[in-house]
Amino acid sequence: MARYFFHLTSPDGSSKDDIGTELASAEAAYLAACDAALDMSYEMLRERRDPARHTFEVADEQGQVVFEIPFAEVTRPAERRHPYDEVRASIQRHQDRASRSLSELKTNFRRAQSLLSSTKELLTKV
Repeated sequence: MARYFFHLTSPDGSSKDDIGTELASAEAAYLAACDAALDMSYEMLRERRDPARHTFEVADEQGQVVFEIPFAEVTRPAERRHPYDEVRASIQRHQDRASRSLSELKTNFRRAQSLLSSTKELLTKV
């Protein structure tokens, strides 16, 4: 299980989710975000507020945004901008970017270790 954070963005500002929710996958997080956006949209409409101006940014445990869900996408499904396949592709792009970043970090760490070792050898000769 992974923890996902549902940060709310609105015209009034943003609200960070500091607790998060444990879910089985990014797809489960997507469905949970859609359900929550729909529930919150009903409340906003009762209060005469426009839910279409709100968005969830769903982030993983490392704080990387996995995807965004505009409330308009949930309340007006015929106008969906990001069908499920596009969301899945977006998740894959984020995962690929994270993998590349991790690989670069490991390479840089090995270089730093090598430089440190060389520096120690030079210092012992002095």
